[in-house]
Amino acid sequence: MHTFLNRANALFAYAFSCVATVTFLCFLSTALIDQQPEVDILAHPVKLVSRHQFRHLHGRKSDKADLSFDISVDMSSLYNWNVKELFLYIVAEYATDDNELNQIVLWDHIMERHKGDGLVQETSVRPEYDFFDDGQGLRGNKNVTLGLCWNIIPNAGTLPRKCNQKIDLPLPDNYWS
Repeated sequence: MHTFLNRANALFAYAFSCVATVTFLCFLSTALIDQQPEVDILAHPVKLVSRHQFRHLHGRKSDKADLSFDISVDMSSLYNWNVKELFLYIVAEYATDDNELNQIVLWDHIMERHKGDGLVQETSVRPEYDFFDDGQGLRGNKNVTLGLCWNIIPNAGTLPRKCNQKIDLPLPDNYWS
């Protein structure tokens, strides 16, 4: 006959299979929901400065964009029973001669499920992280875009990354002094 350990192992394997199946079915109940929240980003005029790179002794310079923006977003449509929290972040994307795609996270915000109403409305927000380019690829760059992206942290399932439409952020041709 079977020993106690064999029976306990079979019971544990069966219970684990049932829990895994229920968890997968719970994930499927919200996996196909695709909702786009209302997002409004308004960028203020950008000041561009040239700074020395501290890690180079030869005096190479880098571009730094000094900007602020207004953000208004209603993320309440994304909440369902499977959403634990949302991680929001604003990304600046641009191309230079050296790199085909540059992405910089400028601002982030964590929205927990039971705290607040899912609204973010802030004016004259300064980026939490500097908008630097390792070189001088920002001056006169007309293909810079800002967009809001978010990760949904679920109770069960995958960690999707979504982004909304992006807005253009043309940078000035001259440095600010």
